[in-house]
Amino acid sequence: MTGTLLMEMLINQLADTMILFLVRQKKFPDKNILRVMAGGLIASLTYMVWKNVTVYCPVWGRLMLAVLLISMVLAGVFQIRCPGQLLLVWYRVLFYAFILGGASLAVVRLSSSLLPLNRVISPALVFLIVFVRSLALPGRDGGRDRRTGNLYQVEIRRGVKRVRCSGLYDSGNLLKSRVTGEGICVIDEKRGQKLLTEEEGDSLRKGGLLAQKNIYPVIYHSISEDRGEMPGIVADEIIVSRMGKTFARKKGMVGIYPGKLAGDGRFSALLPEDIFS
Repeated sequence: MTGTLLMEMLINQLADTMILFLVRQKKFPDKNILRVMAGGLIASLTYMVWKNVTVYCPVWGRLMLAVLLISMVLAGVFQIRCPGQLLLVWYRVLFYAFILGGASLAVVRLSSSLLPLNRVISPALVFLIVFVRSLALPGRDGGRDRRTGNLYQVEIRRGVKRVRCSGLYDSGNLLKSRVTGEGICVIDEKRGQKLLTEEEGDSLRKGGLLAQKNIYPVIYHSISEDRGEMPGIVADEIIVSRMGKTFARKKGMVGIYPGKLAGDGRFSALLPEDIFS
């Protein structure tokens, strides 16, 4: 009985990890691989607990609890805070589960002579293919995205305020601060609000943030507008990392852009050209 439970847990862990790897490859290439693997283990343990605890629950209760538990795993692994983004991730999870389920079934049928080991070998084989492909071809849409190598995990701290998001290293971001003399990190308005005090946040919503103390005007130029102005704040610390390795940790100016920086939501910050110097 114990052996059967362990085998079932192993199969679920492989399947869950495969799906999380595919979601990472498509939407969150900057997330740590070890984090994704840990998520697969947690998802498998969660499934085993759910299966045994909800035996006598009604079908609708089991379904609602399953959705809640999976949502918690997805939100934790990929650090999702937006309900809309969570729905998109759910769509991909269901799609990949359908595809991988068919792939595993095909391998089981082809390797039927290996029974009962084929129950473990088939998902393990599919997992190996997905894992190798994920490492060899990072990026979106199954192809190589040139920007993937420029995506980093960014943490910005200002006093007790802090925000974490994905940042794109942009060598064309030559904005310089007249206060610090160094490059300016730009984040979107949604994240920028989390770094402001309550009074500053109210002023930002009313368009009068530049009148606040410790807020500096940042002049920029873009294709859509010849000249623009956005508020800038001095962050106590800007930490840039990827795969658990820290590449930059410094004090610097942060510009709050009035809107989104990426329409697809892949990143919420633009790192300056000199961030690694």
